[in-house]
Amino acid sequence: MIKPLPRINTTPRAVKVSAQPDVISSSSRAPGNPLKTQELIQHEHMDRAILDELANAMLLRIKGLPEALFPDDAFAVTPAALFKIIVGPLPSNVYGRNSTDTGGIWVNGPKFNEPHQELAIAEFFQSLTDSVRTPYRAHMPPGVKLEERKWSAAYRNTAFPGGDLKRKPDIVNLCEDLPRLWKYLLGDVQHKANIQEMEAVARQLHDGGWNTLSAQDDRLFHIGLGIAGDDLSISYYDRAGCMRSEPLNIHREPVLFVRVVLGLALLDKRYLGYDPTVTEDENGQRFVTVKKEIYRILERLDKHTGIRGLGTVVWLCERLTDERQVVMKTSWADRSRQYTEAHFLEHAAKMGLRGVPTLIAFETVKFKNHCISTAPLRQELCKRQRLTGVEERQLVRLVEKERCVSLADFSTKAELLSGLRDCVIAHEGLYKDAKIVHSDVSDKNTMFQTDKTTAPGRRRGILIDLNYATYVGQEHKPSLGAKSCPATFMACELLLGGKYVRQAYYHDLESFLYVIVWICVTYSGPHARARTKFDFMASSMGKWLSRDQETVGALKQAIMGLKVPGEPDLFGNFLEDHFDPYFEDLKECVCELRSVIMCKQPRPTHRQVVEVLDKHINVLLLAEPASTPRPVSESRPVSNSETFAGLLLIDGAEASEDEEELSVQTSRSESPSDGRDIATSSELQNFPRTRTSSGELSSRATTRGSTKRAAPQQREHQSPCDCGKVAPPLGSDSIKCKGQCSVFYHLACVKDDLNVPEDQWICEDCRPLRPLKKSKATTDSD
Repeated sequence: MIKPLPRINTTPRAVKVSAQPDVISSSSRAPGNPLKTQELIQHEHMDRAILDELANAMLLRIKGLPEALFPDDAFAVTPAALFKIIVGPLPSNVYGRNSTDTGGIWVNGPKFNEPHQELAIAEFFQSLTDSVRTPYRAHMPPGVKLEERKWSAAYRNTAFPGGDLKRKPDIVNLCEDLPRLWKYLLGDVQHKANIQEMEAVARQLHDGGWNTLSAQDDRLFHIGLGIAGDDLSISYYDRAGCMRSEPLNIHREPVLFVRVVLGLALLDKRYLGYDPTVTEDENGQRFVTVKKEIYRILERLDKHTGIRGLGTVVWLCERLTDERQVVMKTSWADRSRQYTEAHFLEHAAKMGLRGVPTLIAFETVKFKNHCISTAPLRQELCKRQRLTGVEERQLVRLVEKERCVSLADFSTKAELLSGLRDCVIAHEGLYKDAKIVHSDVSDKNTMFQTDKTTAPGRRRGILIDLNYATYVGQEHKPSLGAKSCPATFMACELLLGGKYVRQAYYHDLESFLYVIVWICVTYSGPHARARTKFDFMASSMGKWLSRDQETVGALKQAIMGLKVPGEPDLFGNFLEDHFDPYFEDLKECVCELRSVIMCKQPRPTHRQVVEVLDKHINVLLLAEPASTPRPVSESRPVSNSETFAGLLLIDGAEASEDEEELSVQTSRSESPSDGRDIATSSELQNFPRTRTSSGELSSRATTRGSTKRAAPQQREHQSPCDCGKVAPPLGSDSIKCKGQCSVFYHLACVKDDLNVPEDQWICEDCRPLRPLKKSKATTDSD
């Protein structure tokens, strides 16, 4: 009888949406959906994924949550006093006694227990806000500006723009002078008429929490309001999960109701979840301080999606003391983890290792001498036993030297294999010299270093992100926060028996194999050229995206595992069915890597893997040019988060009839006051990085429907906006074109042209020309 393996102490793994390969996420939102992965962002799939992410992290019916989020001392005028201002002299025509019971009622308020009250509720919230704005402003400290905010129901029947998920919030809270995008949303409200439907309302609010925390890079938490009948509850989302207040009755608890509505409408934005350590000057430029050094934020390079977890944001920054450009990584570290990423990077530096990020500075972020953490609010409102199993996450910042792009941005196949080789060598150094196992090799963490001195074709690979690293052979206490599980890249042995198998170096080697396989299947050429006319979800690899780890492990093992002599080996068929023709000459390399890496006895070594890569790199160097020119319409390398964004037409490929159709979404205002809320744009404008077979680009000199447009000239960063004035570089009210010209524009001038995150927007001059067979307009009806 075989002796059963003992269960080991290991951190739980969860297949999160943020661990999904970048190319899959980007394809789902790209025009034409190149890999046919649209089902992954549909309601049913994402609702289950969000519930899975929040599992064991939901705290319900929390008493005192409204008072904790919006305390009296945060208001210039207390909520009780604001209620008296709203009601006015008695008897009041605003709030009075209910004739049917001893409670009160908002006399001319919405009928909360009836359907289709969204517009009435938004107008009611706005009237409450407007009625106190003037007296409230008079009590504010000198020099403090009261931001103009608006409650709007204009998006109850049309998707609110710029979200990771296409969702229709019943009511949104917005800054009056900013574009209508999830990037700028302050809060959202969902309504149902039946008081018994609060759970359904709460599930809808998950979408708002997801989109807000995914779109905004300076948001610590998000607050959504759920209304079911006459009851209102608060849903609070942060990187440790969700807290929901016990319901309050809108009519019987008017002061508490006013506290919540006016807290969202009047209070400083830090009470709405904005990071107070990210400051902004009068020109809209943002700054962050780490270890007493001030850094100017130049550009957002990457942003993880989702609610719970690390919530990583990567910025390109400039250090003010010497104008040196650096990369700053902000994330929410699980305090239960024994070592931080900074610890592993410092240890690697002491060992003199290359191929991993160079740490310049690290800091646990503090505000008013207190660490920014998910724990204080929960500890204040919940008994200790309710917090069992809920992780505490602290906001941390790392400043690193190297700027990176995905291996998918390779210039030649030799550079691709060389970059992978560098990552394997870096992994070997971590393992052999520093006694560290990386434990999280994936497409997001195997990168190229980029700098001005290194030409494409010669960039070095770099292995980043040591959040989940461990020391070799060291026992450690399992962390409370689930480890993100990129099942697509994880070793079969871990997926099938993770509770009984400790992660080892050879599991990471297997992950390197999946990185190269993944690129060969989902791309069709250099510079992250998107693959088209390939139904990924219908292929056998489509099932690798399942949330069930054992299912993915079994499917991968059936294909990737080595066979005994005489047993049918379908790996050749797998390559034939899945690899893009461009990678035909990498099939032999992948077969040899599989033979080495999937061998159980003896286990593979780093040297064996490097030797296979070296062999094929040398062959490719003789067969390929030194580098492949980047298409003329691209002004910069593809970043890790925008692998597919904007690939409307691929080099040498003809557009299908569906791709040639221009789908224009026009939405009409729900009322005259909401007229400016609806964004009108075409799908063609949504995706910045474009490649056309002719290289022809659009020009503002012609109409959008024109079929002949002039190519733009290279322009300076200080060229004027459409209004004729120069927009301030890097200002919060400015936006930079990510196309060829790199010109800054005023947000106000292009707000009607924004239906995509700012780091993906391109101006009309830099958009591609495509003949349009049809023009189809769709209007969301009431």
